[in-house]
Parts: sequence; C-alpha cells; structure tokens
Amino acid sequence: MDTAKRVLHHKTTLAGFEWVDETDRREMIMNGNKLSLDSLSIAAAAGMAAAVQHLIDNVLHGLTPYLIPRVTPVDQRRVDPQTHPYYSFLSDTSNPYVDFRDTLLRYLVQCNKLGRFHNGAFQWDKPSCHEFLEQCDVFKEMLYPLLHIQSGAVDRTTEAGTLTWCDDGWRSGSLKWAHGMVVLLSSYNKTNALTREDRPIARFHS
Repeated sequence: MDTAKRVLHHKTTLAGFEWVDETDRREMIMNGNKLSLDSLSIAAAAGMAAAVQHLIDNVLHGLTPYLIPRVTPVDQRRVDPQTHPYYSFLSDTSNPYVDFRDTLLRYLVQCNKLGRFHNGAFQWDKPSCHEFLEQCDVFKEMLYPLLHIQSGAVDRTTEAGTLTWCDDGWRSGSLKWAHGMVVLLSSYNKTNALTREDRPIARFHS
C-alpha cells in the first residue's frame, strides 16, 4: 500500500508496468517498484481481521456478529417493484433476519452502553450515543478500502445517495442477493441530464 501511494504521489505521468511472469501474472514491476498480488491479498486479509475486531470491540461491544444463521435467503422480489412496495429480503419473514432486527439495540441498552434506566424510563446518554456513531464511522473507514480492493471503486457520494434498502413502490431496492453474495445495485449516471437514462452498477460483497 505504501508503494502504491509513493507511485501515485510522486509521478505525474501514467504509470508504466510490466508483468514479472506473463503466464501467472501475480507480480508486476510498476515504475521500478515490485507489486505482488499475494502481498495485496495478505494486506487485505489483515485489514479485514482488524475491521472485524474493531466491529466486535467498539460497535457490537462483545456481541458476536455471527448470531444470524448463514443461509441462502429467499428473495421473492418481482421485476416490477410496484407489485412488492417496500419489499426487501431482509424483512421477508421467510428469512431469519427479521428476528434479529433489534438485537444490537436491545443488547446495548441492556449493557448501559447508550444510557441508563431511571425511574422505569430509559434516559439516553448523548455522549455515549455520539461515541457509538463515531465508532461506526471508524468501522466504515476501515471497511471501504477493503470493499474497493474486493469489488472496485466505492460509490460516489451522489451515487450512494440513491441507494435504498427496499423497493420504494416505483423502483427496485438496491440491496439484493445473488450468486451467494450481497449485492449493492445502484442506478446512477453522471450524464442522466443528457441521456435521461440511469446505468445499473452492481457491486458484489462476499
């Protein structure tokens, strides 16, 4: 990663590269620097391990992220989103996810991580809530580069603003399941003002 930054920040021309092995193509020389796909895989695995540990320690506060059974979810979505407004496979009662919808919130409240009960009423602690949201942002900052490595560039801000977790009655939701992976399908095109057409962009996350 440091090598990639040096190449990026100290060169104003297009990077020149050559493969070390034309058959295997797992190593290349770029502007005199040797880059290895194996090293990138090791770095990505270490980054994912650190992100998961941060998730468990600072977001879930010890709650295991593996509570939900790993099953192939049912997706009863139709082509026309108007036939299933507000549908998502996450809220489909045929799948196990509905039962875990409030699990994290209940756990954090029970552990007094977001506030405390006083005289029978729960009182939110704003600093604790802000700290929780900040830790969520840190987790996203750790996760986004890994998503970039795995499935290409992350969404632009304007593109991310079009994502929906369920159908909204006139267009299909962005969160889908296909080929054993979660898919974020956005419909976005920078030239929409000219073409009046959006372009579907799928990002697969294993």
